Parts: sequence; structure tokens; C-alpha cells
Amino acid sequence: MFDYLPTEIHHEPLSLAQRLFFNHGHDLAEAAAQLGGACGKARVVSCGLQIEAATRMTFRIRRELAAIHRLLALENVGNLALLHEAFLGYTLHVQRHS
Repeated sequence: MFDYLPTEIHHEPLSLAQRLFFNHGHDLAEAAAQLGGACGKARVVSCGLQIEAATRMTFRIRRELAAIHRLLALENVGNLALLHEAFLGYTLHVQRHS
């Protein structure tokens, strides 16, 4: 899934995100799984699929990248309620849209 290399990219932020997922997508997913469980890994995989199909950087992709960054940066360490709420909200959002 993360093994693609974009050939023609017109938007630099999207290009950077695509290269990040091409070069490190599996590692990102594994790290997210270690820190956020199945929900964390699902968020990375979902974001990777969105980035792969995108022709431009969308608000949704930016929001997902920011959430992944917060998880990997351990931003909510020490505040388990916030971390739980964030992933519970994401899980409910995914279930409603599936």
C-alpha cells in the first residue's frame, strides 16, 4: 500500500507527505500501533490511502497528519482522558462513515 512513488506532483506539501509515506509508511503505522493501538494504526493507514489518491493537500489530510503527529510526539502523554477521547472520537467517526 505504501509502495508507490508519485510521478507528477504539483503541490509541494502533498509531495512531501507522499514521500514520507512512501519512505516510512510501514514504520509510521507500526509506531502508531505501538502508541495508539489498532486505532492509531488505522489512522495512519487511512491517511496514507488518502495521500496516495490525492491530487492536492486537503483539510482532511492536514487534520489527519496533525493527529498522527500528536500521537507520535507523545503530546497527550500523562493525560489519558484526552488520548482516549481523541481515539474514541476517531473510532466513532470511522464507524459512522463506513
